[in-house]
Amino acid sequence: MKNWKLFSFGLITSLVLNSCSTPYFYQLYTAEGNNIVTEGKNYVFEDQNCKITYNLWSEGGNPGFKFYNKTSQYIYLNLEESFFVLNGHANNYFQNRVFTSSSSKGATTAKAASSSSSIGATVKVEGMNAYGYRQENSAAITNYGTFYLASGTTYSKGYSVATHEEKIICIPPYTFKEIFEYAIATNLYRDCELFLYPDRNDNNKMTFTSATSPVIFSNRITYSLGKDGNQVLVSNDFFVKEIVNLPEKEVVTREYETYCGEKKTYTRKYFKQVRPNQFYILYKKSGTIWKH
Repeated sequence: MKNWKLFSFGLITSLVLNSCSTPYFYQLYTAEGNNIVTEGKNYVFEDQNCKITYNLWSEGGNPGFKFYNKTSQYIYLNLEESFFVLNGHANNYFQNRVFTSSSSKGATTAKAASSSSSIGATVKVEGMNAYGYRQENSAAITNYGTFYLASGTTYSKGYSVATHEEKIICIPPYTFKEIFEYAIATNLYRDCELFLYPDRNDNNKMTFTSATSPVIFSNRITYSLGKDGNQVLVSNDFFVKEIVNLPEKEVVTREYETYCGEKKTYTRKYFKQVRPNQFYILYKKSGTIWKH
């Protein structure tokens, strides 16, 4: 009986510990760029005409960039000859798309009352927390609707606007425009050196050189100073130099949200540390038997 009690206690303890363990994990990537330096919260390349700013931090990694015109002339960014290159595969920034937006107005003679209800969805909200770090939280969406108490005459009118994607983007002096389109990584990197669901003490990592890295990417950006100026090709090259799998508690923390001295009564999740040359993939523990 005594042994059974000890076994039962051990089983219960194990179940409690497993139920308390985090089901979420982060695969964290650290990249290194050629001729690119860290400047505050950004990763920056600069020449005599422009300043190109990166912040890779996002789920999957954001290789997009902010192009700032340092000169007193117009700079023309040629998207038709600009590419995001991932492991040798060139992806066009210009895709000859047509974007359509529409608007409509209507009226009715019926008496109406308004109602609101939650539609059970959340949206990702991105901003800066009290420590100056970028954060992503969820905010509830509320559905505001109108129901009619009596029928009546209804009429409406509207219009739509089609906008063709631009091959050449003009950037005025001392202003910037942002270009973003792709993600760097969408699938987990697997290796015998990486535990898939590590504990706090199993934070093993893999390091790479530019020759051995599994993820090599670049932006090939073509621009000219003035409409008739010579074209300039900028190549910002990156490689992933480190990959580590971490339990959620090593990456995020819970804090009270504050604004103008007021503090909310509940906490939210925030990233402990955000660096412009890092990005991540969030994944959940499943019933798989795989250790790596």
